[in-house]
Amino acid sequence: MAAWADSTSVEEVMNDRDNKSSLYFNHHVLGIPYEDKRTGLSLEFFRSISRPELRYGYDPRYLHLMGVDQGAYITIWRMIPLSRADLFPFGKWQMVHAEFCPGSMAFKTFNKGPDGRLIPKPGRLNELMEQWKIVLCVIDGEPSGNDALNFQQDYVKEKRVWVNHSTKVNIDDPRLGFNWIENDIEPNQEEIFLGRISEDTTGALDAYFDFLYQGCLEIPAHEDNIQTIISHHTAMKKTTTEKKLTFGRVKYETIYYSTGASHFCHSGKFVYQAACLFFKLPFFIPNPGRGEIILDPEIIPALRDQGIVRPGNHAFRDYLATDNPLGFNSNVIKALCGKSNQ
Repeated sequence: MAAWADSTSVEEVMNDRDNKSSLYFNHHVLGIPYEDKRTGLSLEFFRSISRPELRYGYDPRYLHLMGVDQGAYITIWRMIPLSRADLFPFGKWQMVHAEFCPGSMAFKTFNKGPDGRLIPKPGRLNELMEQWKIVLCVIDGEPSGNDALNFQQDYVKEKRVWVNHSTKVNIDDPRLGFNWIENDIEPNQEEIFLGRISEDTTGALDAYFDFLYQGCLEIPAHEDNIQTIISHHTAMKKTTTEKKLTFGRVKYETIYYSTGASHFCHSGKFVYQAACLFFKLPFFIPNPGRGEIILDPEIIPALRDQGIVRPGNHAFRDYLATDNPLGFNSNVIKALCGKSNQ
């Protein structure tokens, strides 16, 4: 007889079988280990998502997101126009840039000028944010939390940078693999932007790999560093471990371990989280009756092509009635609202 049989009804067990994940059902209901047949990503899988015609490079017709694993390993995706659907709630994407940048060059530094004043020198991450018109970026909070938070502060007004803190947390939505907090309240009751992501590493990698398995990412086949990026992903392997508890009880946990360098895998995971946030955060979603914030007027053509910005959207009129805090010019207002709303 199963360990739970004397305390759990058959109806409850069957309900968990039908409505919980296989991992949850085996570990928490049956009390036996569950080994996912997919223990990681394979070379064959990456061949299936490689596109020989896809090349690195910025194209203003697209919307771009960035993920950064401190070190710094950087990955940039662009959204395939009109790819969001019920089966693909976070759209489909293409990897169009990846690079390694030494940590000493990644973040903004300050040089002393002739008059003794400190002059800021943008880091590589700042350069990429502007060159690629990055809409959202997720950066690893470790090992230097101060560097990540200072980088976030450069874009705090637009909420463009979010900091990821890997910790043991219960994930609200396993499809995402992470939780987030947008704002916090100061002691003086002022609301401030926090932009914090909390992830359980196993759940976050599960969600990212599931996203890839669904065919939501294409990668270039012939860029110089593509084999390094692939090897960083295939280095992450999943296994089930047994943890002994009191009174002879056993708990099974699924964990990932690395067989080699895996930095680009994590930076890819962070871009995936930015893609999720893009569609989860309310200020990116058309919402009649309140303001809709677009971060940079130059990305509006890309947003329109992807069906995110639509002519005649009344939300923009509501937004512009709030004194146009982002400073859109008249041509941008026409693009947002449509001629019928002028």
